[in-house]
Amino acid sequence: MPIFECPRCGKQDLVPLGVCEWMLDSIPYLRHDAHNNPIYSFPCPDCPDESRQAIRGIEVVHGDLLDQHVDAIVNAWNRNVIPWWLLLPQGVSGAIKRRAGTAPFRELRRHGAIPLGGAVITSAGELPFKAIIHVAGINLLWRASEQSIRDSVRNAVRLAAQHGFRSLAIPLIGASTGGFDPAQARSLILEELHQLDFSLIVKVVVYGAPK
Repeated sequence: MPIFECPRCGKQDLVPLGVCEWMLDSIPYLRHDAHNNPIYSFPCPDCPDESRQAIRGIEVVHGDLLDQHVDAIVNAWNRNVIPWWLLLPQGVSGAIKRRAGTAPFRELRRHGAIPLGGAVITSAGELPFKAIIHVAGINLLWRASEQSIRDSVRNAVRLAAQHGFRSLAIPLIGASTGGFDPAQARSLILEELHQLDFSLIVKVVVYGAPK
């Protein structure tokens, strides 16, 4: 049975049977519950609107970025100065290259240098997404900063909204190679997301199983 979950208070209610088919066709779900029922983000009538009319959800999930059921994913990239084919595949971008093919990176090359914290959009290649949003989370020395992480999140969400996407998955930008501890990166990403006003579901994806 599909379930509504309020993104503000977390209250859950069963979806009326009459709208189940519509829900499945028109709204991306957040996750499954323990009984494999899909959970959809929808504000409950008891919650104050807080002057925000957007229906949104922010969730931290554990797993593989490329296995998320979303419209688009974010690739934690660099300034796009060094040709992509010279870089050793690693992390998120390495996984994307292996499964998406080279088409998104050939498109990315045509954008030229990206400002630190900037974002550009390409096709998803052979991956089952509508697009990939590439963010320049690290500088030319392969290091991230608090500002580059925040700007990357903000610009990725802006691009997703401009293209009408309803859901987006973001990895831990700036973690590992970028020099940030995963917990620090996650905290910054969530803090920035909660400061933004948007109308889509955003999943912050922590790679691997929960510890």
